Amino acid sequence: MAFENTLWAIGGFFIVLTPIVLIHELGHFIAARLSNIRVEEFGFGLPPRAAVIAKRKGTLFTLNWIPLGGFVRPAGEDDPNVAGGLAAASKRARFFVLIAGAGANFIMAFLIWWGAYLIGPPAVAVGGVDPGSPAEVAGLQAGDFFIEVDGQAALNSSSIANPMYENGGQPVELVVKRNSELLPITVIPRRIGEYDAAVEGPLGVQLTYSTVGVTAVAPQSPAAQAGLQPGDVIIQVGDAYVGTSEDLTTLLEANVGEAVPLLIGRGGQTFETTVMPAAPGQFSAGPLGASFEVSQDRLQRGFLASMQGSMQSIWEYITLFVRVPTMLLRGEISPSEARPLSVVGISQVAGQMVEASAANNTLFPMLNITAFISIALGLTNLLPIPALDGGRILFVLIEAVRGRRIEPEREGMVHVVGMLFLLGLMVLMIVQDIIHPVVPLQ
Repeated sequence: MAFENTLWAIGGFFIVLTPIVLIHELGHFIAARLSNIRVEEFGFGLPPRAAVIAKRKGTLFTLNWIPLGGFVRPAGEDDPNVAGGLAAASKRARFFVLIAGAGANFIMAFLIWWGAYLIGPPAVAVGGVDPGSPAEVAGLQAGDFFIEVDGQAALNSSSIANPMYENGGQPVELVVKRNSELLPITVIPRRIGEYDAAVEGPLGVQLTYSTVGVTAVAPQSPAAQAGLQPGDVIIQVGDAYVGTSEDLTTLLEANVGEAVPLLIGRGGQTFETTVMPAAPGQFSAGPLGASFEVSQDRLQRGFLASMQGSMQSIWEYITLFVRVPTMLLRGEISPSEARPLSVVGISQVAGQMVEASAANNTLFPMLNITAFISIALGLTNLLPIPALDGGRILFVLIEAVRGRRIEPEREGMVHVVGMLFLLGLMVLMIVQDIIHPVVPLQ
């Protein structure tokens, strides 16, 4: 398991993270070219240099040994005496080049979400309902698919969760799909303090993109002895949630001959039972002697509706980014949910979504996390922290207000100190993500 998770994290790094960083740097590069600012090098990966791929219009295109995105090295980045360099350019040109990296990330996220919604994202399903929760009181069942929340399309988990956080104690109107029938449901989410944010949310459900339901049970099988019936939804095996038939088979085969607790959804209620998986070959229908069906639905959108959905997703994640400190102080989210991630932690999350896409035969989880990380990278780089794009933009804005620039030596020293601080912070975050991985390795 640890080896597989590591492989998925590596895959997430190359499939998701590397293109995002390259697009960010490409934004800087294109803006510099449009502003007639010389670019000395565009590197794929980080130094040391492995090879020079080509030289075009005075720019070296290089391949570097550390496979982390890339970089752009403009001429005269901190020296206004270099003709045609970045520091010698006008305030407008410098601002354009500095903000273009984040702009490229926003454009990338917009195009990814637009394409994802055109394809049709999988509808978010109820994977499980917590006993005594508002979801159970309202009649939500495992296997229900969210169609609308508070009058808006349930495009992703955020469009479901955000109205619940924002309307604690107030009725929220839902439309869910159950057995091909659309049902209106009214739910009253809990207020802050009425639930443990580290364990569950204001609604009290587990969300997934697919559910595993029982379609047939063989007589005298472990499933029959455990009381399973056609129509039941397998929510949990032990402490692990089940989203695919592969998940279920893997968990059961790892516990052949042992009593394993199951959490089952049936008719709007959940109950626990115990099953003893049979040895391979004892039943033709697998270790439980039952057959299963993975249920999945899609939210189809037209051309313009997909564009609107993409813009809505970008706005939701931007507002979430801004609201996180307040949500943390108010107890709406736990510190573990708000912890910053290093490249290691981001790769772990990305790898988990790549794995989810492969397991569920849908690109949406991978596309969604790619767009989200792209937005997060763009926003983070715009923070007014020295050495980041936002820190350099701040100096340009100060220059515009003062009417003269701060001495390059002083600005350079501020950026050096900022870079040292960020490097130290990055090391600490990497250590944290290795010792306490976001995706458990075991």
